[in-house]
This record gives sequence, C-alpha cells and structure tokens, in this order.
Amino acid sequence: MTVETPNPLARFAHRSRMSRSLAMVNKFLAPEGSLVDFGAGTGLLLHQVRQQYPQADLFGVEPFMDPLYPDSARFVRALTLLPPQAIDVICAFEVCEHMHESEIHDFLRDSSRTLRPNGCLLISAPIMYGALVAPKVINHIRLGGWTQYSFLNVLRSTVGLSVPRPPDPRTTHMGFDFRWLKNLIATTFHIDSHSYSPFPALPWFLNSQIFLVCSLPAGSIRPE
Repeated sequence: MTVETPNPLARFAHRSRMSRSLAMVNKFLAPEGSLVDFGAGTGLLLHQVRQQYPQADLFGVEPFMDPLYPDSARFVRALTLLPPQAIDVICAFEVCEHMHESEIHDFLRDSSRTLRPNGCLLISAPIMYGALVAPKVINHIRLGGWTQYSFLNVLRSTVGLSVPRPPDPRTTHMGFDFRWLKNLIATTFHIDSHSYSPFPALPWFLNSQIFLVCSLPAGSIRPE
C-alpha cells in the first residue's frame, strides 16, 4: 500500500517520502552514531540505513510487527528499554498519525529522556488536509475497498476545515492534522525546521507529507 502500490502517483509520493527519510538520516547520523527508528514496522528503513552505516548502532522500536530484516538492527518493544541519553538520532516516520494523543505525549517524553544533549528527533507525518486528500481517499478505496471518509469530510478536509478523528487511529489517517502535531511537539522540543514532500517548493496544501527536525531546548529538564 506504500512504496509498491499500483497507483503511480501514490507510489511516487511514498518513494519520495522514503528517499527524504533516508536523506534526513544521512544528514544527522554520524558513521558510528546511534539511531532509533520508532515504529520500525518490518525494518525496511533500518535495513537501508545499515547498507550505508555498517558501524552505526541501530535500534528498532516495534511493538506489533516482526522484522523482515532482523540482522539490520536490535529490535525492542519500547523506547523505555533503552538507556537514558544514549541515542544521537530518533526518527518516527509516518507513525504519530496512528497514535492516541496520550501515546504521543509518552513518545515525546521518552524521546527527551533517550536522546543525547545534542541529539535530534526526526518526524514525518501525512498531510490529510488540502488538495491531495481526495486522491489519497480514492487510492485507499481502490486498494482496500472502503474508507471512513464521507463525501462531506473529503470536502471539509480539502478546504482545510477540521474533521473529527475516529476513536481508534491505528488503521486510519482520517482527521489527522499535522498542524496540531506540530503544536504538540513544540511543548517538549524545539522545531528547528520543516519541509514538505514530494514537492518541497510548493505549499503544504499541495503536498503529501511534512518532515520535522526537532531538538531539545537548552537546559531542558530530562525525565528520569
């Protein structure tokens, strides 16, 4: 449903997202640095990172899925299982939209505990408002045969009006608002920069994903 989807536009967007994710890792991870992929899924990203960073210390946090590339990294079930201030880069690509608000709070707290003082947090999330909502919904229907979006919700999302999130966000992006996520992240981290994909030169409402580079504010108090 992502990098191998039969829809050429969706495939382009997802492959652009993967390329951007790797480029961000390459920018911030030292050859012998440490990286955590939070919500690692099958471990595809870690597998690709391992090809370029054979000496890096790589971890995958994944509570639900078994890795397809178990030799690429050390996999754990929770971020809290890693020691404090031990990691240079934590990435959470296309994960927050599937988490409850309380879980995102926990993730930000645990990330601030686990990152080294000069470490960075890299996050990407889908943009579910703007011009690309309708193509996304249509693609989801073609692949899965259904959608939780009503026609009215598609219209509201397209013009940027709020759409309610369902009680369980695990299997849907419906109503997820990246602008809300940015504000939530800013309660714990400093957002150093943001960019859009797959068309970085265009505004957010003509793009599919947002990427955030975040760091801990100087003098911030770390959780124990």
